[in-house]
Amino acid sequence: MREFFDNHKALKNDGRAILSAKREASKNAIKMPEKNTGKTRREFLKDLGIAVTALSVITSGGSMDITARKENNHIREVEDSITSDEIAELKRKLHTENIAEHKEDIDDYTFLNEIKHPRLVDTGILEGKNFADLYATYLGIPSGSSVPEKINVDFKANLARLWRQKFGFDINGKTQKEERTTREKFFHKHKDLMNLAESLYSSYSPEKSERVSLTEYAKEITKVSNNSHRVFMHTMYALRHDKDFPRSRRNIIEKLAGHIGFEKLLACSLTEIMPSPHGETNVSVLDFLLRNAGKEFINRIPSVHDMLASFGPYQLTPILFAPGGSGSLAEKIEKRLPHDFIPKSVNDVSGDAHHRVAYITAIEHIAHLAGKFSQNELVKVNYRLERTAPDILHKEILTFIAMSHHRPTEAYTYFKHVFMNKSGHGTHSVEKMIRKIHNRGLRQYAHKALANYDFLSTKGAVASV
Repeated sequence: MREFFDNHKALKNDGRAILSAKREASKNAIKMPEKNTGKTRREFLKDLGIAVTALSVITSGGSMDITARKENNHIREVEDSITSDEIAELKRKLHTENIAEHKEDIDDYTFLNEIKHPRLVDTGILEGKNFADLYATYLGIPSGSSVPEKINVDFKANLARLWRQKFGFDINGKTQKEERTTREKFFHKHKDLMNLAESLYSSYSPEKSERVSLTEYAKEITKVSNNSHRVFMHTMYALRHDKDFPRSRRNIIEKLAGHIGFEKLLACSLTEIMPSPHGETNVSVLDFLLRNAGKEFINRIPSVHDMLASFGPYQLTPILFAPGGSGSLAEKIEKRLPHDFIPKSVNDVSGDAHHRVAYITAIEHIAHLAGKFSQNELVKVNYRLERTAPDILHKEILTFIAMSHHRPTEAYTYFKHVFMNKSGHGTHSVEKMIRKIHNRGLRQYAHKALANYDFLSTKGAVASV
């Protein structure tokens, strides 16, 4: 797994992956097939996207090279279901995604000086709650203030503010000159992060963002996780003859993986992006954001407490995409996954892929834990899991997944001990287990994850917000 990967190296690795992908795109662009026979709509758009990007058609309103334009026209004639409006929209999206690559000066970054376009929004059940820190920034209200019945909010401006907070900008008490100096120093040291922030900010449109209820969002996570589980089970079957995946080890991995549902993934997401230790409050704020700012806002929220390219509902980082140990269980699983099932870089993660990567990452943590048991220990762990009450096992797995995302090495060591011992039978056994975690920060993190899960797993809770 990747817990040993240095943060700075992880950033460099992510950058190398992006450069490699660009070089590959340039190669592919000049090898575009002359005919489109048998191509699906998605393949057609993909080829067009590669060609347009490689030829820099959309970077500054330039036009296609004559040969490329003829080739594109030929393909468009064959693929008559692709309209000119759709092509224009594709170019617009590609322009948005690549606009940050051409920034040469600090003043070119629009997220640093956003223009506000607020709209009036009902706050619903959030009215009257006192919010500070991240909650206040999400809503665009003064930190420590009470939420009014209606707020004039610009979610795009709030997104920009979150990224500036991550970078240490806009500190109270600084003069304009001092702030300028701070930004320029950061720009020269972390241009990759500035580009990521600009790309995510500029591509977000509050008006076009898909707004859904928490119930709809939960169904989406369920759909993605169910599909990911099917792919995972095919992968495990393909590994059945691998000496590192004996039946006893596969039993443990499959048994634990079978308990990963939307409640656990969503609980982990809330633990990452919501500051409260109260599950109901976290769920209520998420529902408000989904209904008003849309899914695309959630997918662009940065992790404000690190200097990694970390963002989205699960705060994915480049570390997750760094090379694992050669021959590790996680690496073997990854190699058996379908091509492009997992993006090559954190910068490439968008839409449903956030949930898919979160699911597969949880699987890899489980595989790494299972790899720590000897053959004799595997038999004992299987016996223990079979005799653990389902509600207890659900909470243990949720706690392990959450802890692994935060501090994987400690999580593996701690849960090897947990699963080698008898399970608790009372309702407080998991809480008792968490109290024994030595690291205070990790202990608080586990408590927070469990509080989110406890609320989400309560019958009717999701539909009630």
